[in-house]
Amino acid sequence: MSSTTKLLVVRHPFERLLSAYRDKLENSVAGREHGTLHFYRKYGAAIVQKYR
Repeated sequence: MSSTTKLLVVRHPFERLLSAYRDKLENSVAGREHGTLHFYRKYGAAIVQKYR
């Protein structure tokens, strides 16, 4: 087993943050799957109003 190689692939933190923003805020009005509309109404609307 000492000849095996391990590989760990991770995404950059800012890439993950941008992906979450796009998933939960940017596309929330168009798509209602996976609770995105609930998330947008609870958290996103205030964030969008303040920073857009």
